[in-house]
Amino acid sequence: MSYKLDKKGFIINEGNKNKIQKKYLPSFKKISSFLIKELGKNLVSIYLRGSGSTGEVIPNISDLDVIVITNKNILKKKLIYFSKVFKKIEKEYIQDVELEVTIVSLKDFYKSQRYKNLRIYIKTRSVLLYGSDVVKKISKIRVGKELSLEIYQDIKKEINHLRKIFLGKIKNPSYLNESRPIKFWCVWTMRTLLRFGLGIVMLDDKIYTSDLKDCYKIFSKKYPQYKKEMKKALYLSVNPTSDKNFLVNYLETFGKNLFYLWEAKIMENQGFNEKAYSKIGIEGTYVSGFKFIRNLLRNLKTKKVLDYGSGAGRSSVFLKSLGAEVFAVDISEKMVALGNKINRDIPFKLIKNKKIPYGNNTFDIVFSSFVHVGISSISKMTRLNKEIFRVVKKNGELIILTINPQMWGKDYISTTSIFPKEFRGISGDKVEVILKQNPPMRFFDYYWEKSDYQKSLLDSGFNKIKFFIPKSTEKTKTPPYLIIVVKKY
Repeated sequence: MSYKLDKKGFIINEGNKNKIQKKYLPSFKKISSFLIKELGKNLVSIYLRGSGSTGEVIPNISDLDVIVITNKNILKKKLIYFSKVFKKIEKEYIQDVELEVTIVSLKDFYKSQRYKNLRIYIKTRSVLLYGSDVVKKISKIRVGKELSLEIYQDIKKEINHLRKIFLGKIKNPSYLNESRPIKFWCVWTMRTLLRFGLGIVMLDDKIYTSDLKDCYKIFSKKYPQYKKEMKKALYLSVNPTSDKNFLVNYLETFGKNLFYLWEAKIMENQGFNEKAYSKIGIEGTYVSGFKFIRNLLRNLKTKKVLDYGSGAGRSSVFLKSLGAEVFAVDISEKMVALGNKINRDIPFKLIKNKKIPYGNNTFDIVFSSFVHVGISSISKMTRLNKEIFRVVKKNGELIILTINPQMWGKDYISTTSIFPKEFRGISGDKVEVILKQNPPMRFFDYYWEKSDYQKSLLDSGFNKIKFFIPKSTEKTKTPPYLIIVVKKY
C-alpha cells in the first residue's frame, strides 16, 4: 500500500504501538530488557521500523527491523555477542519472520552518509519502543524526485557490490556482524531492485511505498516491457536461489537496464548531448536495419547520395563504405561541426529554414535514418518529404530507415521505449525513448503506422512505395525497424 501524504506532499508516519501484532510484543519486551541491562545510560532509543510498526508483518516474508540508538559506538566483540542473543530471542519468541537489529550511535545516525536511508525509513514508518524520540529532529520527508535521488544516489555502487558477492570476489560477506549465505544476498538484491524500480517511477510521480508487491505493480504499470523481469525479482525475494551465475547475469542484464532508465531520466534536464550521440555506432540493435540496407543497396559507386539528418556522420560513413559520393545535412549546428571535424572527406552542411542547401534534381538517392519518426505531425512530415522530393533526381530514390510501430514498448539491446500516460496507440502519440549507452540518453519520438508514411510520401509526389521489415537479431522477436523505399518518376 502506498504511504499516505499530507497536503504538502510529506509522508505521514503511520507507525503506532497499538498497531503492533500482539504475538511479537514479548520479543520486543525481551530485547528492550536485555539492552537496558547491557547498555545502561549508553542506550538512547529503541525503534521498530517498517511493516512491524504498522501491524502489517507477513509471516515468512517480512522482517522485524529493530533500530537501537546509543550514545557511543559499541565494540565489535560486544556487537557479535549481542547478535547471538538476538538470534536466541528470534528462535524462542518469533520463528515465523527474521529479526534484524541494527545498532548505531546517535552521532552516526544523524550525520553519517552510511545511514542516510535509515533516517528516511525511520522517519516515514516506525514507532518508538523505548527511550528518547530522536527522530523528531529529522526533517519531514517529501515524496518526489529529490527523495528518489537521495535514496538511490549510490545505487550503481550497491549493484556492483552485490555483483562482486555473486562473483566470489568478496569472501564471507556479512550483515549485522554475521556471515550470510548467497540466498540472503539474493533476497537483498531483489528487494533492492524492486524498490529501485519504484524510485525510478518516483522521478515522475509523487508516490512512495516499501511494500515489494506494490513496488512491482507500480513499476510494471509504467514500464510494462520490464514486467516479466520485475515479476521474477518479486518471486526471488521470497523464493531465493543460490545460483551465482544466474544472479550475476540478472544484474548484468535487468539491473543494468534499470540503471540506464534511472540515469537517462535524471539527465533529462541537461539537454541533448550531441557529443555522446555522435559516438553511437552501427552495433547492437542497429545492426539488423543497416545490414538489410547494405544488402539492398550493395554497390553505390558513381551514385550521389544525400544523408538527410546525418548527425555527426554514423550513416554517412556507412553510405561511403558502399562506394557512394556522400553529402551530409543536419539541422543541428553542433552535429554539423562535429561531422566536419570527425569525417573530413564528407561535406556536412546545415539545413536552414527547413531548406536543403542543394539544388533541384541533385541526388540519385536520399537516405534518412530515424528522422521521420521524430516528426510530430503528418503535415510537417509531408513538408519534409516535398523538400527531399525537390533534390532527388528523376528515377531517383528516397530510402527511409525508421521504427516498426510494433517495436514500441519493447526492450532491445540498444534501446527501450516507454508509453507516457497519455499514450493512446494512435498516430502522432508521443513515445519516450531511452538509448542504452554511456551516458544513457532520453528523448521523445512519435508513433506512426505504415499508412501514415504512405500517405505523406504520396502527397509529396513520390510513388511506387515498398515496405521492408528486417528480422530481429535479438531475443525480442518483434522486428525493430521498418525500411521504406520510394521512387521519383
